[in-house]
Amino acid sequence: MISISELEAKYFGNGLGPEDREPLLDHIRAEADPTKLAGLLQMWGYEFGEEPELKALCLRHTERPTPHLTATCLKLVCDRWGNGRDYEEELARYLDPNIYDDWYDEVIIAYSYVSRHPYGWSKNTLTRFANVEREAKRLDLPSFY
Repeated sequence: MISISELEAKYFGNGLGPEDREPLLDHIRAEADPTKLAGLLQMWGYEFGEEPELKALCLRHTERPTPHLTATCLKLVCDRWGNGRDYEEELARYLDPNIYDDWYDEVIIAYSYVSRHPYGWSKNTLTRFANVEREAKRLDLPSFY
């Protein structure tokens, strides 16, 4: 089977092909290190479409957060695979200025997604979004104010 380093070289070179789909999926299934798993999921998300097994994996990591891995999962589920509206509660969980120091990537991804898709959110999500926006200067998020 093709190694992770070979898949990474192809990904950063000319991109992955259809023949790389199953080997990458096998590596994702076997990977226990959250940082390495995030990299593998990122490669999948930019090269291949939504896969129910990987979507379920990503949703588990939004419910039981792991730094960096959760950010990658939010990005894939919401942005790459277009499911942000279907998982509003999971996304809104990270619209919290009080968790920014520990979960800044997740807060930025959630804020960015809601700001780019401003209509149709629940009152709770919009309130949480406004709280992050109001705290942008305190958090030193110049792109937010």
